[in-house]
Amino acid sequence: RHRKDYYLNLEVWNDNFFFFILYFEKIIKLENIRNKIITISGEPASGKSTVVKEIKSKYEKQGFNVYIISVGDVFRETVKKEYLKRYPDRINVSLADIQNDKEFMAKLQSIDGLIDDEIARKGKEINEKERPNDVYIIDSRLAWSNVPDSYAIRLTVNEAIAGKRVFYDTTRGSEDQYETVDEAIQKTRKRKLGEIERYKEKYGINLLDENNYDLVVDTSYTN
Repeated sequence: RHRKDYYLNLEVWNDNFFFFILYFEKIIKLENIRNKIITISGEPASGKSTVVKEIKSKYEKQGFNVYIISVGDVFRETVKKEYLKRYPDRINVSLADIQNDKEFMAKLQSIDGLIDDEIARKGKEINEKERPNDVYIIDSRLAWSNVPDSYAIRLTVNEAIAGKRVFYDTTRGSEDQYETVDEAIQKTRKRKLGEIERYKEKYGINLLDENNYDLVVDTSYTN
């Protein structure tokens, strides 16, 4: 499916990321889809959380109800649901406890498929009726595919800049803490390439194909 309308390099905009947010509605074409569903995917350290936050703020200021569906939240919901199917008496179990249950997690090999199915289900549920006062932002690598009736945004970033962002971001977890900038760059690049390969093997999908998306934004030069 050919979708792409725009490719934006924020370097052209004098490093001003918020120019993108300011003119967001002039760029996207939400009137072409049934409801205001925006799907966002992006490379590691491309700024998805920041983009989601700013788009949410923009639409809320206009009086819309904005709902965010994150693959992380869906993962947590799905894992706990599957866990309680097997152990219905453990209703107060935490996600950390579930993830520490190596036997259970080893058996849960279909988690990616379950998450994809859940996101697709949520998309269909949203589109069961018109919701003129609502905006939905779905943050997931494959949301554009699982919810085809959406406006699909892909965020990209220069690999060296991605690594530097990870290295200097003190809010990240221990898995993203590195001794040097170069190590952060190499590990972030490896993670990116691993994701690309995994989705090709598992779904036959090329995340780098820009025709999957309506809008591709290079966030490398944001400030």
